[in-house]
Amino acid sequence: MWNMKSVNYLVFFIVEVYWILSSNYVLTKELPLVVRNLKCPINKDFDACVIENGNKAIPLVAKGDPEYGIPNMVPLKISFMNLIDTPNLHINLRNIEVHGLKKVKVIDYKSDFEKSLFFLSMKVDNITVVGNYEADGKISIMPLKGKGTFSMYLKNGIYNVRMSTKIIEKNGDKYFKLTECKIDYKFEKIVFHLDNLFEGNKELGDHVNNFLNENWEYIAADFGPAIERDISKIVSDIFIRITSVVPMKNIFLSFEG
Repeated sequence: MWNMKSVNYLVFFIVEVYWILSSNYVLTKELPLVVRNLKCPINKDFDACVIENGNKAIPLVAKGDPEYGIPNMVPLKISFMNLIDTPNLHINLRNIEVHGLKKVKVIDYKSDFEKSLFFLSMKVDNITVVGNYEADGKISIMPLKGKGTFSMYLKNGIYNVRMSTKIIEKNGDKYFKLTECKIDYKFEKIVFHLDNLFEGNKELGDHVNNFLNENWEYIAADFGPAIERDISKIVSDIFIRITSVVPMKNIFLSFEG
């Protein structure tokens, strides 16, 4: 039986929940446990420290961390990607697996704390992407129609990331907030293979796969916007999920603010 005391407790609870959800309240956290001992001091060697410790952190972070919403990237699984959608060509990918991300290497890093800008260059020797595809249309003058499995091998990729941030304050602590993430990349070579083109016609299928691989740079330029969008989303999501709950004072070995 409800009494006045119970009602008061319920009202108090509802008010507290509303305040938490509608304010800038955030549960302050440390960095994920696997990288907590890899913090860098803000000094003249900061950028070099980020490169060294970043390379130690990548294979650890790649395993994922449910507490911070970081997905397991060994392999990274993507349920759907609209690779290209133009009047001439439609390609959708499903059940995608990206293999090789735990071997990403940081090769350069620069920070500009005054402008809240961060520049990161990464190299990945070999990435393999597999999954299911549906394609209908033309690439250049080449018909492309089919539904089946695909593989894509990316050799010696260089990925350059530029992140713009601003500093916000929540509950007396300072946090990074991502405002923009831009990606550009280049590869030494890309190798494509699409199964079951033209309802399994091997001659036509081989012809199309040969065309794709002979013209991989042109093909990559066509697919570029979707690839950049999805890489940018992966990087942005990880950054946001960590920095939204980990204040700046818990990211660096020494931080005043």
